[in-house]
Amino acid sequence: MSRRKLTAADEVRWIAGRKFLRRPDEVEVASRDEWLLVEVTGWSADGWTSLKLFRLKRGPKHLWQIGIKNGRASNNASAKLLEKYYPGILNWVIEETNKYLLNPELN
Repeated sequence: MSRRKLTAADEVRWIAGRKFLRRPDEVEVASRDEWLLVEVTGWSADGWTSLKLFRLKRGPKHLWQIGIKNGRASNNASAKLLEKYYPGILNWVIEETNKYLLNPELN
């Protein structure tokens, strides 16, 4: 399956010189230094909060997809890589997600 080409009508987000499609159901949760945390409400279901974490600086990886449920991160490859190469950021993601879930109107 090939990627769909972006058109002029698509909303995009520029991250470290690359274009990422901005979905209409994305909600910005938090940002810190070189990180931007976004919830994709269309993917969140069954108690899981689906998140995209963007790294705003140039580097080999710019996007991590992480699920949070009951204050714990999913045990997927993105979460493992994030914890391995950027220790402490996954804890920040969990803390900010918990704050957001308690007070969504503040964002």
